[in-house]
Amino acid sequence: MRIAFIDQLSNRSVRFIRASCAKLAIDKNCGSDEKCVPDLKVHAISRKEKFTIGAIDQSLLIDVTVNNRGEDSYESQFYVIIPSGFEYGGQPLSCSPQTKAGKSDDYIFVCDIGNPLPGDGKANFGFRLTGTNVDATGEEVVVKMFANSTNKEAEGRDIDNEIILRVPLEVKAQLSLVGRSTPEQLDYSIRNRTPGLNAIFDSEIGPIVSHLYQVINRGPSAITGASLDIIWPSFSENGQHLLYLIDEPQVDDPSKVKCRVKQNQNINPDSLTISNEHFATESTTMNNVDYSDGSIRNQYEDFKYMRKIKKIKRSSAGNNLRDERRARMIQSKNDMKNAVKMAKSAGSAVEYKGPLSRATIVSSSFNLFQLC
Repeated sequence: MRIAFIDQLSNRSVRFIRASCAKLAIDKNCGSDEKCVPDLKVHAISRKEKFTIGAIDQSLLIDVTVNNRGEDSYESQFYVIIPSGFEYGGQPLSCSPQTKAGKSDDYIFVCDIGNPLPGDGKANFGFRLTGTNVDATGEEVVVKMFANSTNKEAEGRDIDNEIILRVPLEVKAQLSLVGRSTPEQLDYSIRNRTPGLNAIFDSEIGPIVSHLYQVINRGPSAITGASLDIIWPSFSENGQHLLYLIDEPQVDDPSKVKCRVKQNQNINPDSLTISNEHFATESTTMNNVDYSDGSIRNQYEDFKYMRKIKKIKRSSAGNNLRDERRARMIQSKNDMKNAVKMAKSAGSAVEYKGPLSRATIVSSSFNLFQLC
């Protein structure tokens, strides 16, 4: 160190009396060689076992301890890489943003933790990360941290200077499905209905029934997507149309919702003309729906007739069986009449009307014989 003693003679001239060099020793606690070799170790733990996206508390508190198991560590600094979707929160240490970590959206914050950080000493602190736009498709939050100083550590002793903290990412969503039918109750009458093969308009085969479905996410987490399967009774047991799909499902926002029918051949298969479209809209509330306009009531004027028809069994198999029995009975009666006519014309039969029993019929008179 150079030290100069100056004698000021006047405002314009300065005279140096003498100059000398001196060496000042600074106690660094570095041993006899005066070379400090620190040994830093980073330990970190999250106060949350998992981070829930969309929860009320979107903060992630991390406690950090940096131990120095060697000699004094000068200009000791702690680095934390802020993961994408999070913002750095305050702490008592002096920290400042540095640069982005590579090409990602992660930022590096640098914190001063001691100058020096004494040997066998430690720095305890914590910091807060706040989730602002966390990617819900990930599985965990990865926080990378490391510490160093201007003093070089012994070879192989710096492996514990860095740590990667992984906090599981939780997506918690409560999905609910709300549905509404318009009309809520339908009284169907078969009167004045045109068979499907002869129908031209959709109103000829039956009344319109519209369904509205709303999928609600009650959170707390947002989800990237969900699927809804709707299965409706399309055909009866004998293969006849039951609920005839006249058009493709409609969605409120085609850019966000995609809806398709797996069996496209079931969309208006008879190519009917849609004459009375009625789709439930979102503007109508689910709980208060007014059906007092009279249109439905006028469409089904014969209520008593419908109730009477409902008493008849709808099973097509049973109807077919009854039809077959009725046809066989009619055919048997016709065969008997024809047989009697043929017997009369042949002269070997006598027509008898009355109770049929052994007491009233004489075998010799009617040319009969007993089988059993």
